[in-house]
Order: sequence, then C-alpha cells, then structure tokens
Amino acid sequence: VSSNSIGLGDRYGGGILCQESLRVLKVWSTNFHTATAPSLRVEVWLNNTESGISEQATRDPDITQLVNFHAIANLFASKQGYSLPVLLVDKVSYRLSLDRNDTNIPGNWIIEFSDPVMGNRFGEEFVNLNVVGRACENNGVVSSQHSRRYTYGLGFGGQAWGQTGACVSSNPPKMDPVDCNAASALGGEVGTISATECPELCDNVCDSTNSFCHCATAMCMCKPGFTGADCSTDICSQS
Repeated sequence: VSSNSIGLGDRYGGGILCQESLRVLKVWSTNFHTATAPSLRVEVWLNNTESGISEQATRDPDITQLVNFHAIANLFASKQGYSLPVLLVDKVSYRLSLDRNDTNIPGNWIIEFSDPVMGNRFGEEFVNLNVVGRACENNGVVSSQHSRRYTYGLGFGGQAWGQTGACVSSNPPKMDPVDCNAASALGGEVGTISATECPELCDNVCDSTNSFCHCATAMCMCKPGFTGADCSTDICSQS
C-alpha cells in the first residue's frame, strides 16, 4: 500500500509499505563493464506449499523481472553486480540467472543474503533460492548467517571469490553467532548492547505483538505493516 494513500507519506517519504519483512539479496560479479554487462533475470514463484525450491520444477514462475547491473565508483569497480529485495516467507521462492539464454551464474561470484546483524538480533533468517549453475544448500533454503569471510567494507579479499557467500560449492561454515552478553575481547567488559528491549524507557506502552521498545531511541519500533506511537495500527487495514 502507498504511504501517501493512508496519510503517512511524510513519515515514509511517499514509499510503499509492506506487511512482510524484506531483506536485500546481492550478487557480486567481477570483470564486467557497465556498457556490456547483462541483466540479472529474477523469476519468482508465489504461494508455494512448502519451503525450498522443489515446486519450481512443476510450474512456470508467477513473476519474471530483469535487474540492471550496477558498478560503484567506476566502470570496472571492484564492487559491482546486482541487488534486489526479497521476502522471508516460505511460500515464495526465487530463481536467478543471467539474461543471456538462461546463462549460469559464475561459480566464483559472491551471493550475499541479508546481514548477520539481523540474524543475531532477530534470529536466523532464510530465503528460498535457486541459482542457475550453482547448488544452494538445504534444497535452496539459504541462511542469513552464511559465510562472509574475506569480505570488508570497500571490497573483497582475493580469497573471497568462489570461497564465501551463499550457494558455494565448497560449502564454507556459517558465521559464528555474536553473543552480546559475552565479555568483550578488547576490554573484558560485559557486552554493551546486551539488552534487546527496554519497555521501561518508552512513554507509550508498546504493543508487544507488533513492536518492541528500542533501548537507544526510547521509542516503540514497529514490525513491518504496523505504525503509530504504540505500533497498534495495522497499515493494511487502513488502506
């Protein structure tokens, strides 16, 4: 639903509001030129009856979309590739290929789903993913905690290509979970963000079903699809 249509355009910048959680899926490529790089073909199956990608072999996709190539900073940038939002629900699955006669995704590209920060805060998250030319673990049920070794803010170490990310043939181990209650390796202090919610700080009594009291802002943080000071307003019911 459009935020403008329910009077919340100023708060959400006129954006589209969703009741389901969205996460980012990134496909990092290498040695492509902006002028000649192909698009990424994304096929989506809706209303699946089980998790994973098994149903993709039984019927045509419900949605097909091309995602354009993007390079950061220059034509042959070290951070280049494709990105798209994905749903975390079992009933949706995705299939990725290059828009050149269903071309395989190269085995050394890095596929990155969500962020381990989200998994550490809200619990491990999953997306149903089929990457043409590669085998994704667990029948395509890809975890947000997949390996991210050799990656850093400005790019990737040479060992990263083909050795880290999701749907990698070497099947590297998941990232270690972060325990905010554990002693800090730097100073021996107890984790500084051990509290996951602080209900006593919020002036409004946050709706426990739809939100939690954010310790840093002392405000109710709403789950997707809800708004209001206490997050009790269902956006979709207002549309």
